[in-house]
Order: sequence, then structure tokens, then C-alpha cells
Amino acid sequence: RAGWEGLLERSDFEVRLFHFGRVRSHGLLLTSEQAGLDPAGCQDPAEALGVDETSACRRFLLELGFVGEPFHGSHNTGNEERCPTVLGELMRAAQRLELPVGGQCANGPAAWSALSCVDRGVHARSFWVATPVLRVPREEAPPGRHSHGLAARLMHALPAELRVHRAVAMPCTADFHHGRTVASREYRYYLPQELLGSAEGAERRLRAALQRFVGDQCFMNFTELKKLGLKEQIRRSSALQQWAAELSRWRRLRREAGHRPGTSVSGIQVHPTLVTATQRTVLRAELMAAPAELLCIRVVGCGFLYNMVRYMVGAAAAVARGSLPMEALEEALRGKVCVDLSEHLAPACGLVLHSQALRRLPWLAC
Repeated sequence: RAGWEGLLERSDFEVRLFHFGRVRSHGLLLTSEQAGLDPAGCQDPAEALGVDETSACRRFLLELGFVGEPFHGSHNTGNEERCPTVLGELMRAAQRLELPVGGQCANGPAAWSALSCVDRGVHARSFWVATPVLRVPREEAPPGRHSHGLAARLMHALPAELRVHRAVAMPCTADFHHGRTVASREYRYYLPQELLGSAEGAERRLRAALQRFVGDQCFMNFTELKKLGLKEQIRRSSALQQWAAELSRWRRLRREAGHRPGTSVSGIQVHPTLVTATQRTVLRAELMAAPAELLCIRVVGCGFLYNMVRYMVGAAAAVARGSLPMEALEEALRGKVCVDLSEHLAPACGLVLHSQALRRLPWLAC
């Protein structure tokens, strides 16, 4: 037989349906030895897989905090030895502790689910990750309960720059998806006051510039085209290809000319496809109290594009210093023509993912 059925016939695996309490699974892929177990009365996957009475199998929701400098972003790069990432370090720690059920084959990048994605050098105060199924002592398995033991074991195996604030056992039926679980995210950007310069009214101009970001707008000019996931659409559309080539050529010429002042606004119309793809809602963009000699910019929104907060902060600071006209910022936010803000991109080292507002999860007491 061909296909999935034929592959199963030639292997040592069987698919069995199980009821975990009142919930019917889509099926477990078991070895012939495991398939001989009596699943009657099983309450969780641990019993179905023959885990001893002292342990249980659960997915966990981890709340992490980390210093971003040692990591090449949050998500696996495929080259963890040279470019370590937050999820890569978690995967390696879990494997060293022999936590994943199914061993290394059940501990790949696809098995770990993060609610956010941060880039190289960005820090996080609160970063949520769902684990694959882990084997833990049974007393740590009740859903909604913080597993101090699991958090402590993971932290012992992780680098000092990566901490586990909480490890909460998830119910078997928990729905965990970044689009459905997160209502909003809050970023904070810390920068030295001296970057605004000594010009009179700089802080007032900064506050005014930040207010321009609030609302539902096109943020095409505050991200990078290559990171929008539109590669396939551009490949299929000759009009989009011509538009992207013209934009790339204009930006390159401007960069080669040293980003001369007064040249940031182009005559190139933003393609309608990009207007739709880059529509985002910013709920707050404001200046907050911060330690001496620092400024703190708080940005809260329902979704963010690649480097969007860094472009926002850099452009607002440029307006405050007087190196970018407010009119150019407003033109960039209208989303009608392409505006190049690349010389104003704020460095990653000042950006912190401060918090994520989760939609109501009855089993999680935030």
C-alpha cells in the first residue's frame, strides 16, 4: 500500500486513538510494545505511554526573561553552535535534562511555540513559550500550577542571561497560538538623554512625534520589505517585481550618496499589496519616567512588523533632534509614498519586550 498506510505497515509503529478523560485524541503513534498496553481509564498521555506512577507528561507554558546580547534572536537559526538563540538554548537544556517525551526527535524547533519573536540583541522581561510534552514528577503536573522544580532545573541548565520566571502546566486541550492568545504587546526602549541633543524643546518634539504613531495606520515605511513574507507574491507579479526593483534602486542610490538631508521622501507610490500587509494598530506611544540620564519610550500595540519599534523610536528621536522634519514623519505614516528612514534605525540594544497581554486563559492565573 502506498502513502501513510503503507509506511505504517512497513514500520514498527501503530496508531491508536485514546481518551484522555473526556477528550478523544487524534491518535498516538506507538511502538508495538507500547501498543500492547491497556489504555482503559487513561487520564493523560503519560499513562498511555507507560510512564511510571511517579511521573506524568505535560506541556508547560514558560515565562522567560533574558538579556539579548548573547543571542541571535529568539528563534532557532539552524546553526546553534555559532549563532545561539533563546529557543535553541531551551531545547538543549531540556534535552540535557532528558525532559522531552520521545527523546531528541520530539524536541525539534517546531515542537516549541513562542508568543513573540525578537531579533538579535533585543531583551525581554516577559517572553512566553509553550514546550513540547515533557516528563516531570506527577506532583508538578496539575494544570495551572507553577512548577518550581521544573523552573529550577531548567535555570540550572541554562546560561545566566536566560531565566525562567514561571513554568505552568497546560491542560491537554489548551489552545495556545500567538494570534489567538496575545491581545497586545508592550515594548520599552531606553536611550540616553544626550542623544536628543541640547536643542530647546527637544523633549516636547519627541512627545509630539510619538503621538503621531497612535492609531490604525500603514507602517510600510517602518519595516523592511524582505521581511514581510511577500517573496512568493512578488515572484508571481511582474508589477510587484518592477516596483520592488525601483524601490531598491532608489534606496541604494540614496545610501551611496550618504543619506543627504531632505532626500528621505521619494516619488514612488506604495504598492496596494504593501498597504494591506503592513496595516497595524498602535495603542500607546509615549515617554515614561526613567532613571537619571535615560529616556524611556513605551509602545503598546496589537501587532508589530520586523524592526517596527526601532524605526519608530529612531524616527521620533530624529524629529526631536531636528535631523528629520516632522512633515517627513507624517508623510511616512500616510503610507502613500515610500520614505527611507534607514539612517534613523535605533540600535537593538535599547529595546525590551516588557510584557504581553494574554487573552483570558481560565487555567492560567497571570
